[in-house]
Amino acid sequence: MKYQKKMLFFKLLPLFLVCNFCIAVAGLAKTVNSKCPISNNKVDPTQTLSYGVCCGNCLKKASANVSAFIKKTKPNNKSCPFSAKPIRKTFIVGFCCSKCKKKAS
Repeated sequence: MKYQKKMLFFKLLPLFLVCNFCIAVAGLAKTVNSKCPISNNKVDPTQTLSYGVCCGNCLKKASANVSAFIKKTKPNNKSCPFSAKPIRKTFIVGFCCSKCKKKAS
């Protein structure tokens, strides 16, 4: 019985690792912007910050003008900069380089 459990573990381990890698790679591509809000260059998917808003309407406002939004708030904020309500939705903003990312932090 112990042998069967060990074999099942080793059979499922590669599947688990591949699924985690796929999720991580998919997470890199989900930025709300294609141009850097600081320099207007192409976004590097490895240079991202997470921001939060309270609802879909505020998400639309933030996505419409990302550069103005990042000036209003800091990454990983606890309350919505538009309504001051608690965060319910998060989104990823991409930057072109680590220097622009640092300016937004």
